[in-house]
Amino acid sequence: MNFTILPLQGIRWDDQEVLLGSTMEDVEAKLGQPDIVDQSLYYFDSELRFDFSEKGRLEFIEFLGGYHGNIQPIIYGIQAFQVNADELYRILADHNTGNIMDNEHGYSFAFPNIGIGIYRESVPGNVSDLISELEKLGINVAGNSDVKEEQLKSSHWATISLASSNYTW
Repeated sequence: MNFTILPLQGIRWDDQEVLLGSTMEDVEAKLGQPDIVDQSLYYFDSELRFDFSEKGRLEFIEFLGGYHGNIQPIIYGIQAFQVNADELYRILADHNTGNIMDNEHGYSFAFPNIGIGIYRESVPGNVSDLISELEKLGINVAGNSDVKEEQLKSSHWATISLASSNYTW
């Protein structure tokens, strides 16, 4: 399934939509029985999460699969998990045209004017630190799988979420 993120609205795939403000029953009617049900609904091996407000209305949708996931959401015509992290950040910042929240020192950002949040598991500085540590231990870093994975984690977003306009980031 190809999912398209519609900022401040919801998500679309094929000829279906789930819109922010929907009920839990609405979501289940579109996607069927979830994998996990608690305060949230999880689908597609927990790669897609729906959170509901105290009033039972959908207020937050999160794609959790990241670069290696089966679900590769599209936003503003770009595959969110496949594009370089800096490029997606710039695109979201351009559309947000306002305050960008960075409460985790580069690991995550919220773009409240478009209701989008992004998170990554590592930042570029971590790659440099890992390389320094490995070199101190005398380990060859050229082609090192740990370095490659850390580079991937720092240069791609692991999650992307969308929220209603009144969501508190």
